[in-house]
Amino acid sequence: MHSVRNSTLIVLFALAARAQYPIERPADAKLVEQAMDDQSSGDQLACHVQNFRPTLNFAFRFEVRYIVECPLAQFDGRASQIVSYIRIKPRGGASVVLGERFQLPAIPTNRREAFRWNRFHEQAEWSGVFTAGEGEYPVDLLVMDDRSRFFRKSWKENAELRGKERMVHVAMTPNKAASASVMFWSDNPEVREKGPRIDVLLDAAPVFPKSLSLRAWDRAFLLNSLSSLLRTLHPDSVRLTAFNLDQQRQVFQEENFTRHSFRKLFRSLQDLELGSVSYRNLRRGGWSEMLANLLNTGARRENPPEAIIFLGPSARILDKLPKEMLSSSCENNGPPIFYFKFSATPGNEFPDAIHHLTNACHGTVFTLHNAGDFAEAITKVQRKIRPELARGSARPANDPVP
Repeated sequence: MHSVRNSTLIVLFALAARAQYPIERPADAKLVEQAMDDQSSGDQLACHVQNFRPTLNFAFRFEVRYIVECPLAQFDGRASQIVSYIRIKPRGGASVVLGERFQLPAIPTNRREAFRWNRFHEQAEWSGVFTAGEGEYPVDLLVMDDRSRFFRKSWKENAELRGKERMVHVAMTPNKAASASVMFWSDNPEVREKGPRIDVLLDAAPVFPKSLSLRAWDRAFLLNSLSSLLRTLHPDSVRLTAFNLDQQRQVFQEENFTRHSFRKLFRSLQDLELGSVSYRNLRRGGWSEMLANLLNTGARRENPPEAIIFLGPSARILDKLPKEMLSSSCENNGPPIFYFKFSATPGNEFPDAIHHLTNACHGTVFTLHNAGDFAEAITKVQRKIRPELARGSARPANDPVP
C-alpha cells in the first residue's frame, strides 16, 4: 500500500499485542483506522473470513465471533509476522479498535526450495471475539504482514435477543462493544486472608464438544469463568493447573496464581489453538493417569488445599478411572472436590471422566447452563468450605464490563 509510509507500518506492528487487546490511545487508534480506510492499490493477502451470529454467553453479554484463514503458500515458507486489527462501530456509540500479532514459523531452507507450493493447501488460521450489548455493529477487519501486504473485510453484525433470551437482562449497554477481556478479582490482602486455600484444575477444552480447536471465545470463556470464581471466593491462595484432557497433557501450572498470572495463562491457552498433538501423549489410558496425578498432587501436599475445584466444559471422554488410581485422593479426610461442568447442550448431558472421578471421591458436580447456575454453585461451595463468606455473595458472571 503505497500511501502508507514504512514508518507507519512499523508502528502498526508495534501497537498490536499477542492477545486481542484494545488500542486505547486515540492517536494510535486513529492511525489504525487510517490504514483501514485507505483503499489505494497495493499488494494483497488472499484471506477469508468466517463469521458467526452473535450469541448470548454465560455472562449475559453477546459474543461476536469470527475466524480468519490465509493460505500458507503465499508466505513462501518464510518466517512472517502478521497483525490483525478489528474496528467495531456501534450505531450511535463509540468505535472500538482491537489488535493482535502472530508469528508464522519458517520452513527449513533445505526443504523450502523443493517445496511444491501449488499442491500446498494448508491455512494459517486464527479466531477473534468481542463482546457487545444489543444493537447493530458494522465491523472492519485489517490483516497485514511484514511484507506490507494487506487484506480488508467489512461486514455487519446484529446482536438481538431471540426466543427465551428475551426474558434475560443483557449485562452490557445497547450499542456498546468491548474486548472479551478478563474481569480480574481483588488482590486486597485483607480480603484474601479471610478466604480459603484452593486448587483449581482448569480443563482447557472447547465449549462446544465438536470443535477441534480452542478458539478465542473458548479462551475468553475459560478465563472469565476462572476470574469470576476467584472474584467471588476471594481465596487466600490459588494453585492453578490447566490441562487438556484430549491431548493428555498439562499446559500450564502456577503454585501461587494471582491476577498477574492471567497473561501467562492466556499465552498457554493461545498456543493450544495452533498446537499439534504428540502421538506419545495419546497412549491408551494416558488421560486417566494424568487426572489421577493432578488430583493426588494436591491431596498429598504438606499444606493441602481446603478445596479442589475442577472447572471447564463437559469433557469428550466418558470412561471411568480405575479405582486403584484414586486411593490417596478420595480418603475421607481429604479436601472436598467440586466440578463446575459447563454444558453447551442442555438436556443432552452425559457423565464425563471428570464427573465420574468427582463422584468416586464423594465430591459434588454442578452442571451449569447459564450465569445464574454458576453463581448459585459458587455460593454452595462457599457454604461448604467457608460458611461465613457465603452471606450476600455477589453474582460472579453477570458483572458489567469494566
